[in-house]
Amino acid sequence: MLFVTATPIGNLSDASERLRKVLADAELIAAEDTRKLRQLASGIGVKIKAKVISLNDSNEREQVESIAHQAKTMNVVLVSDAGMPTISDPGYNLVKQCHQQGVEVISIAGPSAVVSALSVSGLATDRFCFEGFIPKKQAEKIKFFENLIDQPRTMVFFETAPRMVDSLAVAAEVLGDREASVSRELTKMFEENITGKLSEIAEEIAQNPRGEMVLVIAGNQANEIDYGELVTKVIQLVESGMGLKQAAHEVSENFGGSKRELYQRALAEKK
Repeated sequence: MLFVTATPIGNLSDASERLRKVLADAELIAAEDTRKLRQLASGIGVKIKAKVISLNDSNEREQVESIAHQAKTMNVVLVSDAGMPTISDPGYNLVKQCHQQGVEVISIAGPSAVVSALSVSGLATDRFCFEGFIPKKQAEKIKFFENLIDQPRTMVFFETAPRMVDSLAVAAEVLGDREASVSRELTKMFEENITGKLSEIAEEIAQNPRGEMVLVIAGNQANEIDYGELVTKVIQLVESGMGLKQAAHEVSENFGGSKRELYQRALAEKK
């Protein structure tokens, strides 16, 4: 049997009795980082008797067949460094292999940075999607957000602290200056949840770009945005002597909508 096991994302008090029991009773533990697993076990008062092996992004594909085979007769526990395995963490291939080999897979529920950040964002939670880590390279980042312009659901992203300000700026440029939230250091002593427009959050994060962060952005409420009318306003500003890029910026700031989308639509109309 394979136990897909959530671990605390910061505060060790979030460790459940079920987590302690599963770790203590395990016969084999596959951990993203074996040292962090042992630190966790020590912190929550669990003595690990199982064999512990590493399962990470670099070796997962080579390990999964053997681990899945052992899970047919042993209690195997899968853990990542924090939160639920397979959610932008190793483990997906192992879970898939276990299903293919007829191994029962059980979830040991627990902390999740995705759901935690969403729950305190103040944005719609009835429908949402998790988009994982934002790309590092600028061109890929722009394309990434362009593919989400029409996404109506609230979107959740992971991003590293050093790149968060730039990602917020690109998101505002591509998606429009939408309502958003950044949760920093979730469940820890200095937890902070910053809400507002993307540009406003970027200004605040720039003052202290540190900590583990989760970004939540409002979905596109297309029915509330009449791009035809907004593009007309852009064209009128251009005809009055304003540059196209500046006109798109002005209309976006005053009436909403994506600056990039307004620019591209107005450019196409002028041609």
